[in-house]
Amino acid sequence: MHQSSEAHDLLKDSLASQSNNLNLRAYYTYFLIQSNASRPAREFVFGTLRDHDKHDLYALCAAGWLHYHQARESRDTSPKGVEERRVFFRRSAEFYEKALGLDPFCAIAAQGLAIVTAEDALGTLGGALPPGPAPDEGQRRVMNARDALEVFAKVRESTSDGSVYVNMGHCYFARDEFDRAIESVRAFFSIDNVQLTSNSMRPRRSATTVGAISRCCCA
Repeated sequence: MHQSSEAHDLLKDSLASQSNNLNLRAYYTYFLIQSNASRPAREFVFGTLRDHDKHDLYALCAAGWLHYHQARESRDTSPKGVEERRVFFRRSAEFYEKALGLDPFCAIAAQGLAIVTAEDALGTLGGALPPGPAPDEGQRRVMNARDALEVFAKVRESTSDGSVYVNMGHCYFARDEFDRAIESVRAFFSIDNVQLTSNSMRPRRSATTVGAISRCCCA
């Protein structure tokens, strides 16, 4: 805790003398997110986009993730809460789309947008899906999972981050393709050099992936 506080002070001192340094601002954003300081991170990212560079790719992706995280963490089930949650999901998608408009090969933005799609958070994605009779809940989730899988497959070709396999596993699970879901999550362990029986597994990451395999095996 003391080291984290000291690092925070050092970063703030650096920003005081180099407030326009976008690399430093990106690292401070990362520090705030990793410290679970979502509100200060949002305010800082918006400051970067508003006062320094509205086309900063890292800030746009961070803004997309922060909006997604806020929507996902919302537990307000009132009509107003549900609508606010939808707005945050939509804003998340918009930030990722802006980032892709600047760099069509940005794997982080592509994967972020695919995750929002796979979550079925946006319904018809603001008219992106073809009009017509509204499919039922299950059909819509399958359609969105299919669209997300196409994006994840492209992201997989451009990044070595194993998390893309976990995301693909969730999509296959939503499509009831359990064998492929297990295969995708196991690929994560292979790429990340983590063995299922190892005692050195990283708790947060491993719990998610082991949980994903368990869901598929029990389905």
